[in-house]
Amino acid sequence: MTSTTIVAGRFDHIEPAESAAQALQNLGVQALHVCTFHLNPSGAHGAAYDKEEANDEGAMNATEGGVAGAAVGAAALVGVAAAIAPPLAIAAASVGAYTGSLVGALATMKDAGEESPANVARRAGIMVAVKVSDEVDLDVIALTLTAHGADTVEISSGVFERGEWLDFDPTSSPTLYFRPQQA
Repeated sequence: MTSTTIVAGRFDHIEPAESAAQALQNLGVQALHVCTFHLNPSGAHGAAYDKEEANDEGAMNATEGGVAGAAVGAAALVGVAAAIAPPLAIAAASVGAYTGSLVGALATMKDAGEESPANVARRAGIMVAVKVSDEVDLDVIALTLTAHGADTVEISSGVFERGEWLDFDPTSSPTLYFRPQQA
């Protein structure tokens, strides 16, 4: 499998995405060099990619933090409640566990957008990916995607065969090729 240059635009709705795909084919891009697919929200990518068992590293870390936080929170409030009024110890344990689990989960979650300014997360939507070849210039592809409503256009290298971007990773940070000017 040979790696090739791929340009992809993200759309909010299917109609403009399909219109962009058709416009690219009208410009001379072969149908097997255009791929349209749905991009799920962050953390829900496993629904589209069976091979991806772990959807989001930050969400996986949240479970560990939540358990640790629940234990600390429950222990702290049980100690206080037992000293004041023993019957309140059970209620305090519940409240402490809930509060501790929430704080622990939030403290350990990793938000990809906060790790690095260069790290841009993909939003859910419709992607139109194009295998770049000699048929149509890279800039023309990006401008066509933008003209049909793509809010971001990214450039990547990957394996694109028989109309599919085979190694697309929805959790990777895209390299933005062209960002349309906001009106």
